[in-house]
Amino acid sequence: MKKASYYAIQVRFGILISLMLFLSACVQIKPWDGYYYGMNNEVTWSLSWVEDITWEIYITPWNFQPYYDSLASTKSWLQIQVYEFTEKRIKNLIKNLLNKGTDVKIIIEDKKFQQYRNTYKDLINLFTWYKNIEIKSDKQMWTEYIHSKVDLLDDSFWIKTNNITASAFKSSREYMFRSYDGGVKQSLDKIFDKDWRWEKIETKDIHPNLLVCNINCRDIIEDMLNKAKESILIETQYITDPNIFEILKSKSILSWFQIIVADTDDNDNLLNYFWPAKVKNLKKPYVHAKMILIDNKYLILGSMNLSQNSLDKNREIWIILIDQILIGKFESQFRRDWRNQ
Repeated sequence: MKKASYYAIQVRFGILISLMLFLSACVQIKPWDGYYYGMNNEVTWSLSWVEDITWEIYITPWNFQPYYDSLASTKSWLQIQVYEFTEKRIKNLIKNLLNKGTDVKIIIEDKKFQQYRNTYKDLINLFTWYKNIEIKSDKQMWTEYIHSKVDLLDDSFWIKTNNITASAFKSSREYMFRSYDGGVKQSLDKIFDKDWRWEKIETKDIHPNLLVCNINCRDIIEDMLNKAKESILIETQYITDPNIFEILKSKSILSWFQIIVADTDDNDNLLNYFWPAKVKNLKKPYVHAKMILIDNKYLILGSMNLSQNSLDKNREIWIILIDQILIGKFESQFRRDWRNQ
């Protein structure tokens, strides 16, 4: 009887172990390993997939001419996705391109925050008589604002922190990245086309170097910041998202942790919490940049402010860069801006 009971216990224990192993295989909780998993446990993004995309970063309040010249060089088409567009020289340039037969498409926000003038309607009125330009708003998109700043040319693209305004080139700290990379260009073309046709963008449409809000940006940004081991440098207009704020609190012990923000009331909580050795506001030029450098390895450049709206509701586009020359250029400018406080 005792042997039978002992045998029964062994059988039950064996069944329990087998069941536990089966469940652990089916419902495995993976630690973050640089990969992101979809609904069916498929890998949707990996930090190891980020490619060495290179060309050039331009910094304002200078460098209007390289931007102007590149747009002037396009022949077949020009596609622009932007929040604000008032720069008269670029408007006149587009007229010249239209007269030469270039096809132009523009997606622009039509209900800006605290707008005093509807520049979406201004553009439509300005280009009424041209047949080879189309202008749309984001009213049918899954977004609150179209806030991305991207230009697509025949064979290259721009991803910028700035709108197309006079102040962006004359009085604001901005960063603009231009590249001829075919893979990223193809992905940006796809994203623009889907936004144009008001279709939903899927993660498979997004190149590994791109972060697109409101699709894949929050999880990746939060994880990259959480995994920072040595340094975090941020130069941005403002930081108001609660999750990002908490992450930065925990990371302020890093050996090199510094944040430069705009001189605006939105940053009062940030400035009141951190020591001046950690966070400073830059009065001139006005900081409209949106830049993050993590561990001196990953430079993130684009349109997104670190706010809840930007992360969860807007269309924003960032690019991750790992080219050390580009990283060095940003770091040098960051040091100069920090000393200018």
